[in-house]
Amino acid sequence: MKRGLIISLLLLSICVNAERRALIIGIGAYPDVDYGWHIINGDNDVLFAQEIARSNGFSSEQTTLLVNEQATFQTITQAFHKLIQESRQGDLVYIHFSGHGQQITDLDGDEQDGYDEAWIPYDALQEPTPNYHGEHHITDDQLNAWLKQLRAKVGQTGTI
Repeated sequence: MKRGLIISLLLLSICVNAERRALIIGIGAYPDVDYGWHIINGDNDVLFAQEIARSNGFSSEQTTLLVNEQATFQTITQAFHKLIQESRQGDLVYIHFSGHGQQITDLDGDEQDGYDEAWIPYDALQEPTPNYHGEHHITDDQLNAWLKQLRAKVGQTGTI
């Protein structure tokens, strides 16, 4: 009986101490036509995602917003690393991305169809050039690695 009470109190303290963290990314106004991306309404989705987060108890202090030119490969990478670093056992994490996506050639042979899927940050080009080979695309492999790290931090009691 005493042991069950201690375990219950421990679980309750984990839930009480759990944080709600959000990363909301929306890109609609990609750079000029040289980048190759059509204008979409991904940045408009940020308001909806923000409202969903707020109505579910996510504070603005625990929400990172990256909109249009703020949503570069570097800032998205930094935001994920910060999210992973700050997350704790039992936390609830909400990640939202609205923007272009693209299939790109799979370089490590893990995809049956020969293509990785990728998020397109603000500073990613649509086509390779002599100076750009897709290094600003965020592939499903990279997202998987980040999500595995995040899962390890929030544990089985956390939610992503």
